[in-house]
Amino acid sequence: MKRLACLLPLLASLAAAAPAIDRTGDELTVRTARHTATFAADSGLLHTLALADGTPLLVSSRVYNDVLPDGRKGFGPKATDPAKATPQADGSVVVEVAGQLLDAEGNPHPVFPLGYRARYQFDDSAQVRLAVSLVPEFDSEAVYGFAAHILSLAAHREFFVNTADGLISELAATRSTRTYQSEGEPLSMENPYLGVVLQSGQVVVFRFVAGVDSLLNIFLHDSGTGPTHLFLAQLSGPTSRQTRKGDAWTHELVIETIPLADWGKTTP
Repeated sequence: MKRLACLLPLLASLAAAAPAIDRTGDELTVRTARHTATFAADSGLLHTLALADGTPLLVSSRVYNDVLPDGRKGFGPKATDPAKATPQADGSVVVEVAGQLLDAEGNPHPVFPLGYRARYQFDDSAQVRLAVSLVPEFDSEAVYGFAAHILSLAAHREFFVNTADGLISELAATRSTRTYQSEGEPLSMENPYLGVVLQSGQVVVFRFVAGVDSLLNIFLHDSGTGPTHLFLAQLSGPTSRQTRKGDAWTHELVIETIPLADWGKTTP
């Protein structure tokens, strides 16, 4: 009985640390000891990500496609069903959603329809794992245009990128502009990551664990006044790619948050 009594505080702390899932209608929120994540009701995609104390990390995310070969533009995400949160045996929570990219009238592209899938995994660590796919629902020998997964970051003061030529870093821009593009400075293929130092003093690292070669361009677009947008582009301008119906373009990331004082004590 004495041994059991000693274990009770530990068991209570483990139970208290279990991620919480809150759903009101189509609104979904996941809370862990480290993070609070909300999901957009219409797309089912991650909407905001913050530290448990409310410090914002991501302020929105979406997928979309624009300016396909026939000139049509403005296709955004619409979930087929609300995002589903499922507790896992290891104590984490997985959120999954699937949908289509639709125009303002709610229609897919008549020739180049695209679906999407997303999977997010949360636990009590400093990491959030995600896998996002765009799924062509057509065959093409050479499709081109623009299609991307976009993560909008809280205001930052510096960014850094581990390129094929080494680690680079620059201060945030003061005007609307692209500050980094993999088309000009390819990511390291051995250890591909990039990140930002937020004005809050948090370092947010985006580490690619799979599928970086499925992206035709990766770039940061600084607003100059607020959020910075990380574009992970499966289609980018005139560069074409072959597609087969149902063959997904998938990339997987680990997002890790590190206090600035601890940055450099660990390798991304």
